[in-house]
Amino acid sequence: MRKLLISMMIATIVFGYQPIFSKNTNESPQATSLAKLRAEFIQNDYHLPEEYIYTPQQNRMPKKGKNNVMVGLFQFSDVKATLINASVIEKFHNNRGERSLSNYYDLASNGETILEYGSAGIKGWFMMPKPYEKYESLEELIEDANKIMANNDYDFSEYDNDGNGWPDLIVYIWAGNSWSVGGPMPGDFTSPGEKGNIICQAEDLRDDASFAVTTLIHEVFHGYFKCFDLYDYSYRQKNVGGWDIMGEGGWEGYSGMSAFHRWKAGWVEMETITEPGVYEINDLNTKNPNRAYKIPIPGTQDEWILLENRQRHGVDGYVLGCPGNGIVAYHIYDGRSYAHLFNTVTKSNPYVGVYTLDMGGSGGYKKEAMMGKNYGRTSLTGNSTPSTLPYFPTYGSKTIRITEVSEVGPKMTFRLSYDEPLTPMVVVSEVLDFGKVEKSKTSTIKLNFRNAGKGKLRLMLKALDSWISMDRSSFIGIDEDIYVTVDATKLDFGIHKGKITYGGENLDKNGYVNVIVKVTPKLGDMNADGAVDQIDFDLFQKAYGADSDDPHFDERADLNEDFVIDINDFFIFARNYDKNKK
Repeated sequence: MRKLLISMMIATIVFGYQPIFSKNTNESPQATSLAKLRAEFIQNDYHLPEEYIYTPQQNRMPKKGKNNVMVGLFQFSDVKATLINASVIEKFHNNRGERSLSNYYDLASNGETILEYGSAGIKGWFMMPKPYEKYESLEELIEDANKIMANNDYDFSEYDNDGNGWPDLIVYIWAGNSWSVGGPMPGDFTSPGEKGNIICQAEDLRDDASFAVTTLIHEVFHGYFKCFDLYDYSYRQKNVGGWDIMGEGGWEGYSGMSAFHRWKAGWVEMETITEPGVYEINDLNTKNPNRAYKIPIPGTQDEWILLENRQRHGVDGYVLGCPGNGIVAYHIYDGRSYAHLFNTVTKSNPYVGVYTLDMGGSGGYKKEAMMGKNYGRTSLTGNSTPSTLPYFPTYGSKTIRITEVSEVGPKMTFRLSYDEPLTPMVVVSEVLDFGKVEKSKTSTIKLNFRNAGKGKLRLMLKALDSWISMDRSSFIGIDEDIYVTVDATKLDFGIHKGKITYGGENLDKNGYVNVIVKVTPKLGDMNADGAVDQIDFDLFQKAYGADSDDPHFDERADLNEDFVIDINDFFIFARNYDKNKK
């Protein structure tokens, strides 16, 4: 085996970066066994593991106008439906103006996007030809469901905008509760197929015996609009809180939608403002102008502050809606391209694309992020916490001041101005993420401190945890790197969090940096049995050549954590391979 590894490394160097292993093209989330998928859901705290989350298929469904979505309801001889079909169908559409999928997108788009369900409508519950326990893969389930739909007057061409002979978006509802809520049925997720996107969801009964419409809304935003999640796939921090259904708040029933995603869907104009003055900002859930503002951050090319006025009605009143009423601010970083994983912190990129500025400091779902005179939160500046400072400042640039925020209401006002820095102003990442570190090793990465203000930083630093150390505990400068080391030998397997505090003379504010590390077995020991051997090689081989958008991607094989499994990962694997194991 060792000779084979060496030969493969030589061949790769000579012939270039070609995939050494051939992918098993029969494997995909749909082809993966149902038992394995469910086990991985449970192991990942009832969330779809990252390796199965990837970019939905591009389709030609227009974001505005009328579009048909094909929907079917299915039960099994061993898993019967609890809800009558009418109680599920009314969550897709009803004539009473009550909460439904169609109603949500009608309100969010101000009537510009209309979801319909074809001339056949929504039918079921259809009985599947086999008991659920006899199905081995999601692919089998979908294949039988497709046949049933075709045999029950569903004309696939009615749902086909891109002309490939297949519905652009399919929603299949299974009887029972899904894996994501601890049940036995596959859901809740969007599975990109060869020709179109398929959303799988189960009944997912809540305490009030209702169908989970919020999950459906979230998944349709993936499948229809090809829009991406705002939560961090490592689940180590909360980015937008309860202010967008595509963020972590959606899991708890926060179903509102931010101006950012309404803008991405083409429903809201983002007005850029730079001139000092007083501005009106209208309720995001109306058709009025001036509902969202973009304020470029001075000294940067790809960072800006987004302001919106949220009021808890319309889609911002669905279920838990949004956490409150008032002006909400976000730090937007276009340096992270809007794509899969753009809102996930990595070792190489500690800043996310969309981040809610939590003005009330409530943490978690950021329930007090809104500003308004009623709350005593009327300003957001370069000196406030949080602040308008850029992630990548140009020394001495002006800083944004948002002040004089009015009383909360459907029409609010604020003043925009700019500050000339008078004191040192610290810019540093809130999170220092070491990623994976082997139990037997230490790891060192740099933590950069920049001054966005005047003069020099004079900082004192302190690690609050014994497994964190630094190359120095103080410095004087404008742009300084501190080398931070974590000692994994002092920690158990799993994710650990610590803190580094900082403070200093004439500083605008003191603060801290969260340090995160995931302690793992030896790199390449994919089954965590203490050795890197043939079993691990077989697992690595299946994932080779995949990136994070590919169903073959396996996080355990991404040894350098760059979200692609390539020759660089192979070199690490080969170096760690145990030559004494056969």
